[in-house]
Amino acid sequence: MKLVAWCAEVVYFACTLTVHRAAPADGATVFKVVNKLRLTKPNSDGCSIMDIIVYSSFFTMKNSTFLAELQQRGLVKDHTDWESLELRLEKQPITFYCGFDPTADSLHLGHLQMIVLMRRFQLRNHHVLALAGGSTGLIGDPSGKSQERILQSAESVRERALLIQNQLKTLLPIGDNIGKITFVNNLDWTENISAIQFLRDIGKHFSMNYMLSKDSVQKRLGNTESGLSYTEFSYMLLQALDYLNLFEKYHCELQLGGSDQWGNIVSGITLIGKKHHHICHGLTSPLVMRSDGQKFGKSDGGAIWLDAKQTSAYELYQYLVNLPDKDALPLLYRLTLLPLDQIYQHHKIAEHQPESRSLQKCLAYEVVQFVHGDLVTQQVLKITEWLFGNSEFDNQILSFLSQPAVPIPSIAINPQIVKDWEDLLVISQIAPSKTQARQLITNGSILCWETKINNPKESVDWPSLVRGNFVLVTKGKKYKTLIKPISR
Repeated sequence: MKLVAWCAEVVYFACTLTVHRAAPADGATVFKVVNKLRLTKPNSDGCSIMDIIVYSSFFTMKNSTFLAELQQRGLVKDHTDWESLELRLEKQPITFYCGFDPTADSLHLGHLQMIVLMRRFQLRNHHVLALAGGSTGLIGDPSGKSQERILQSAESVRERALLIQNQLKTLLPIGDNIGKITFVNNLDWTENISAIQFLRDIGKHFSMNYMLSKDSVQKRLGNTESGLSYTEFSYMLLQALDYLNLFEKYHCELQLGGSDQWGNIVSGITLIGKKHHHICHGLTSPLVMRSDGQKFGKSDGGAIWLDAKQTSAYELYQYLVNLPDKDALPLLYRLTLLPLDQIYQHHKIAEHQPESRSLQKCLAYEVVQFVHGDLVTQQVLKITEWLFGNSEFDNQILSFLSQPAVPIPSIAINPQIVKDWEDLLVISQIAPSKTQARQLITNGSILCWETKINNPKESVDWPSLVRGNFVLVTKGKKYKTLIKPISR
C-alpha cells in the first residue's frame, strides 16, 4: 500500500499544479494527469489505476477544506481570492445568498445543482439566504440569452415568485444542527425605490466602461438583430443592489450562482466595496451541460421540472436512469450529497457490469429522494420494477398510480371510438396496423391485466376491465401500456 499512497500523492500534487496554485484538483483533472502518466496497468501491489485515483481523492479530502471538496466535485468555476474565501469559510459560519428569478411556475432540473450546493453549505452550519427574484424577474437577465426576454406582467411575476419561494422552502427545509435559512424576495426592497434614488445611490458607482465590458453585454451588443435594451442593460445594477441590501441587513458576505452570473456577482462585490469598504466574496459553478452539448434538464418534450404537477417523480426518475455513463458520473458528484467513496463503488460496478446501470440508478434514486422525499421515491421504484422488471401487479401499485407525484404516462382514449381489441391496439399505438394487431393477439402476445386476449374482433368490455381509472395492456413480457378511458 505504500506504493499506492506514494502514487496518490504524486497524482494529487501534479493535479493541484495544473488547476490553481491554491486550489486542489477536481476529479476530471486527476483523470487527465493519470492518463498523461500512462498508469494503465496494475502496479506491483496489485492495485488498479482506479484504486490509485480514488486513494488520491481520499488523500485530498482528508487534508482539504470544505471549499476544496467543492472543487473536487467539479462545483467551482469562478471565485474571488481563493485563500481569503477559504479562510473565511473555515473561520466561522458565513451568511450567503443565491437567487432564482421566477421565469416559470417551477424550478427545473438545471437549477438543482445550485440548490444542492446551498444544502451543502447549510449542512456546514452556514446561514442561507434563498432569494426569489420578484423585482429582477420583472426586468430579465440578459446573461446567456441571445435575444431580449419577453416581459411578463407584474401579477404573473409576483405569483411565480411566491411559487418559487414555496418550492425552495420544500427543498431546503429548516432543521436542527444545521445552518438557518431565511427566504427573501428582492421586490421587498426595490418596489418603493424611485428612479432618481436608484440612479443617485446605485448607478453613480458604475461607469459605462465597466458595464460595457461585461461578457453578457458584449455578446448582445455584437448581435445586430436584437441588441440590448436599457432595461436588460440595467439588470446587473439591480442584482448588485440585492447583494448590497443583504449585506447591510444580514451581513451577507458570499453570493453563489451559475457561471453565467459571474459578472453580476462581481458588480455586487464592487458596490459593497465602494459603499462600505468591506471585502465580500463570490463563487460560481459550471453550468450543467450534457455530453451531447444540450443543457441538462431538457428533454424532447421540454424542461424537466421539479414540480411534480409538471414533471412526475416517475418521469424525473426515467430521465435520469436513461442518461449515458459519461453524464451520470459527474452528476453524481454535483447533484447528490453522496460521499466520494460511495460514488466510487458505483463507478467500479458500472465499469465491470455496465448493464447494471449502477451510476444511473444511484443518481436517479438520490435526486428523486432529494426533490420528492422517501415515500414517493419508494413508490417510483416499485412502479419501475413492475413496468420493467418481473414484479406482479398488486393493489399497492394500483394505489400508487393515482398519487399526484407518481403518475406514469398513459394514453387517454374515448371508449366510444373503439370497436374491438384489434381497433384498441392500433388507436393506443401498441400495434402500428390492424394486421399486426391481429397477429399479436392470435400469437397470444397481448394481455389485459392478467387475462390473455384471444379474439381480435372481440368487443372491449370497459366496465369490467377498468381498475383505478386505468386499463393495463401488456405486449410480450415487458411492454406495458396504461390506457385511461375518457368521455368526450
